[in-house]
Amino acid sequence: QGFRDAIDFDGLESEFPQSIPFASDGVNTSSFLNARFLPANFFVERRSGGILSRGMVLKSDQFPTGVSKLDFYVSGCPNFRGIQQTPIYGVGQPTVSGYRTVLNLLNCKKTGTNELLVHQTFWLNLREEPVVYVNNKPYVLRELECPFRNMVDFDGIDANRLIMIEQRLKEDILKEASVNGGNILVHEEVELGTVRPCWMSVNSAVVQTSSEVFEALRKEGYVVVNFRVPVTAESTFSSSEFDALVEIYIEGIRKDPQTQFIFNCQMGRGRSTMGMLAVFLLRQAVTRAMQHATSLSGFSLDGPSQEEEAFAALEAAAAAQG
Repeated sequence: QGFRDAIDFDGLESEFPQSIPFASDGVNTSSFLNARFLPANFFVERRSGGILSRGMVLKSDQFPTGVSKLDFYVSGCPNFRGIQQTPIYGVGQPTVSGYRTVLNLLNCKKTGTNELLVHQTFWLNLREEPVVYVNNKPYVLRELECPFRNMVDFDGIDANRLIMIEQRLKEDILKEASVNGGNILVHEEVELGTVRPCWMSVNSAVVQTSSEVFEALRKEGYVVVNFRVPVTAESTFSSSEFDALVEIYIEGIRKDPQTQFIFNCQMGRGRSTMGMLAVFLLRQAVTRAMQHATSLSGFSLDGPSQEEEAFAALEAAAAAQG
């Protein structure tokens, strides 16, 4: 089932036939590709995918202008910024090229000569909606009537379910393209606040889920681990979401104390900033806990290590917060 009930268009076939034998220029073409006979909105209302269903559109997730003034810009990575003297960063939803650019800036790719200098990077996606990549650009699911509004259908969704929906959305895109001559209808934000339909050529090689983008990056040699922690836009972290961040942070610094953390949300403002601040405070807590463990353990060789005591103190503090 899609987000809306199916609609019967049988009565409209005489007005909008399935195919137009010849256009005025003599070229045989499908009515789907001829805007003179089939407006884009009508095409959207005929959609029947499980996720890309009736009345739903694929809206570009890149914006014509940024939302803040920065000292420097990273192409394809809106509002990329970091906390000084820490390995903590935030960004809006990147393009595939944008991922590479940021990871290159942070020296996250093994080249054979820099093995000891590369530290792992944990990338945390805080989006609470499916994101698919088409021709290296991110697209999100939106209602045709409300293209700038996040869909409430995904409020409170868990990460595993969201990953499954992204995979199903990819399948819907490829299925729709297969019956439309290899094209898919997307909606581009050509200027801030204005969305227009646009036909785009696609195939299985250029449509990727968020997880598949990271799989490809790892195959290219990038030392990056991706996580999905869905957080509702314009809200604070719930106790379960904060617990997830604590677990991810502890996992990261246990493997590599110099692990880099990158948070992304939609525009690189609210949720990513909250994630940055949360990890910054966790980092401060670990430092204090380790200092405390050092002062208590002294030169004793018995009992848990200072690092284990520090992590235990941090986990206890996180539990108390919950």
